[in-house]
Amino acid sequence: MIIIRTEPFASDQKDQIEQLTKKLSNIPHVSSVSPGPVFKENKLLDDNITKRTCHFFFDIDSTLTRYKTGTINKKVKPLLRNMSKDHFLYLVSGRSRTKIMEDMKNLEYVQEYAIAENGGLILHGYTPDATQRFGSKEEPSIVWNFLIANNDDVKQDQSQGIRITEIIVLPSNTLSKQDIQNAINETGAKAQVLTSKTSFHISKLGVDKGSAIEELTSFLNLGDETIIAVGDSELDVPMFVTADLGFAPSNASDEIKAMKDKRPTIMTQEYFEGVIEMYEKYFRK
Repeated sequence: MIIIRTEPFASDQKDQIEQLTKKLSNIPHVSSVSPGPVFKENKLLDDNITKRTCHFFFDIDSTLTRYKTGTINKKVKPLLRNMSKDHFLYLVSGRSRTKIMEDMKNLEYVQEYAIAENGGLILHGYTPDATQRFGSKEEPSIVWNFLIANNDDVKQDQSQGIRITEIIVLPSNTLSKQDIQNAINETGAKAQVLTSKTSFHISKLGVDKGSAIEELTSFLNLGDETIIAVGDSELDVPMFVTADLGFAPSNASDEIKAMKDKRPTIMTQEYFEGVIEMYEKYFRK
């Protein structure tokens, strides 16, 4: 006997879920199929969102990129050009300061303000001296020193560039996210660990994409503006909590899909195609 329950779904997916339920019910040995709960769309989506001028904060990797290659999709620039006619666009990424400065220049239509290192750095322009250090490596270093003293298999991920405010650790057979959390608890460090699709990110407690967006929007005096977050991984969860609205492509992580409060609208397309779908469905004027 097999009992199937679908994942939570948005209200506009109801017909799709009903069709899927019927198909699953015809599978041999399946005794029952029940749909998961319906997540109510954010009321702003019903408030004629196309008439609003919004501030979009875009994650880059696995959101604006071509699948898992890390290369920004060639369709990004034309889309951002269209969106910039009516909205303000920002990059908020786990990429290094050097890399995100390159992305800002190449994409042209984004603002000169950006967030790097998953919230640790806030850029106020295109030069290193225009960088605000919102985070610090001091507390993460306490955790790192504990890890290397107790585990010979711990390695930093050097492929993501020089880090100023966070430490990126590669997962292994002897190191899990819980192991890092245990190290944080053991040392009493004021640090936190969040997961990307390929690594663990140790940062100062309270420093993340969400708190960095709050810091930047306060600096820009955007208190009454509509803030929209677009991302795909656990590292993006804090900015969904901070934003007024959130959107994620269908390749969104389990942590995003499991959110109960401020859960973003999950699109049906993955990676950048999901961002195009978001624009066409909700924001094209």
